[in-house]
Amino acid sequence: MVFAPKKESQSIGWESRKPNKSGSKKKSKRASPNSIEASPKSKKRLKENLDIENVVKCSDVDVEHKQSSSVNENLEASLIGPQLPPALQNVLGDDQQVDAVEIENDTIPSSIEKEVVIENGIVSNVVTFTNNEGLQSIAINGSAKAQVLEGSFDIMGFSATDTCEQKLIIDSPTWMSAISINARNVGISKIRITSMKNGEPTFELSSTLETKSIMISEKWETIGSNISECKKACKRILVCGGKGVGKSTMVRYLVNRLLSQEGMKKIALLDCDAGQPEFSAPGILSLTIVTKPILSPPHSHIICGREDKYTIECKHELASFYGYTTSKINPVRYIESVRSLLQRYEAICSEMGEKIPLVINTDGWVKGMGYEILSSVIDSVNPDHIVQIIGSTKAKFFDLTPHSSNDRTIHVTETASGKMFDPNIPSPAISRNASLASLDSIPESAATSLWQIESLAPMASSLTRNLRFCTYFLGGYDSFLKTGATFGTGGISDESYAIALNLASLKPFVVPFDALDTFNLDENGEENIIGEEEYHDILNGSIIGLCGDSVSGIRECYGYGLVRSIDIAYRFLYIITPIQQSVLQANVTSIISCQMQLPPEALFCGEFSESFPHISFEGSSMGIGSEVMKSKSVMKK
Repeated sequence: MVFAPKKESQSIGWESRKPNKSGSKKKSKRASPNSIEASPKSKKRLKENLDIENVVKCSDVDVEHKQSSSVNENLEASLIGPQLPPALQNVLGDDQQVDAVEIENDTIPSSIEKEVVIENGIVSNVVTFTNNEGLQSIAINGSAKAQVLEGSFDIMGFSATDTCEQKLIIDSPTWMSAISINARNVGISKIRITSMKNGEPTFELSSTLETKSIMISEKWETIGSNISECKKACKRILVCGGKGVGKSTMVRYLVNRLLSQEGMKKIALLDCDAGQPEFSAPGILSLTIVTKPILSPPHSHIICGREDKYTIECKHELASFYGYTTSKINPVRYIESVRSLLQRYEAICSEMGEKIPLVINTDGWVKGMGYEILSSVIDSVNPDHIVQIIGSTKAKFFDLTPHSSNDRTIHVTETASGKMFDPNIPSPAISRNASLASLDSIPESAATSLWQIESLAPMASSLTRNLRFCTYFLGGYDSFLKTGATFGTGGISDESYAIALNLASLKPFVVPFDALDTFNLDENGEENIIGEEEYHDILNGSIIGLCGDSVSGIRECYGYGLVRSIDIAYRFLYIITPIQQSVLQANVTSIISCQMQLPPEALFCGEFSESFPHISFEGSSMGIGSEVMKSKSVMKK
């Protein structure tokens, strides 16, 4: 079994292999992150996880990446949502239909009516806005499908009307600011919000005054209007700013706003943020054609070669392998990757003859070398509009005056309660206690404006990256939810170790050593050939890029793989990946080991192991490519 064999090697076809060569079902236990020995409590957990354990042995039918059918329904995520009234608790049969029943909710304004409807076991809320005085809105937490029944609504910049046939997929986790649904027209507006799961609600509605929700500011709406009114064909909009100022939210808002324009069916998104990309896994720069509004966080709609009910787009137009989460490792390679993606965008516009706007997402490094890299991106992309988001601190202030021109508009906006750092005004000395006191003074019931997001405690980027990688290798967000794992401000919570067990149960692709070129990215971001004697030290248990041939130093990336194990005797690599077999066979000619770390939630050891192989929690680094696993503090400094 090979991906895309080299000319001098012979394809031996795809071969089905079990994760466990002997076929036995060994008990499994999780190793303690604080010791190389397994915790004694692991044995107790084994009895609780016997049902999950049975997925370890796979059938020999095919090599498709899929979830084991042995994982039962009690592993599905317990999503948030209101409980049904007692009178409706026993009427969730698949063949039953219940008349609309009005539900009382003190947090919903009196001018907004909410009814619950259950059809074939699916719970829906029909929300009616009856007040004609200005904008009305509600906040939604959880996952749902939304369809406008009457009037028009604005959801994160997307204008949805009753003529829109498609159902909008909304995912608004509780650890993020809630998405607000805003009625725009004068008169009655009605929207149907439906659960994503049979038999129970997966969402909760509340007043935007009682929930920290995203409310688009007038300043941001003005910027969106100015960009939308620009008549230039194939206009280019670049969004930049420091970390945590709301760049990703602005990118989604602009994409949704442009998709709302009459006759606009496609928006191109060039993602230059290697650490927190919108559609790809970290370490990949990509160009994606977006045809649906983005109403969910990146992990929900990550492109991984599989499609589920949360999917927005199934593939990238082009993805370039970078292998790091920051542009500072290899700025030259980073800029060349951006230029290759831009060339692909220009080719699409030329070949199709379509006027497709381009939105460019950048990273949050705007100081020192980061500013120089941003300047190079601006010079390469040559945007017609630059949306510059200035934070409230000196670290988030930067000057783009040198990039102004007569045919370019720079839209400067602020964050943090409307405050913007002014270099001409000295910052007052504020003690740590004073800063904490100011946080305590924020009213809990206040709605969060889009420019107020910065004042909330940011989620550690390392935690969200772990979530994305787990979601990616499991084959999508729906598969992640079915494991029963949850995610919050403390990261992934998976007490039953279902993520690791599900990954261990996946049937790997078997790849001969001679079938692919094998490289490793060094500390400078340069590719080095890996010798077979180094495979165990560098490749085993690592995340690898599945790439094509190098063109001017840039490799097209078709996704990530995980080296599950290596058979030195028979010279085979066992690789887990959600990418389709046909894509691998037709395109992948090389694999590249990078510095991306596998999330701890994806690791577990067998019954007789005392530690994870090739991973050390103490002592010095040994061997090429091996090092001590680092633990990052998530405490805000």
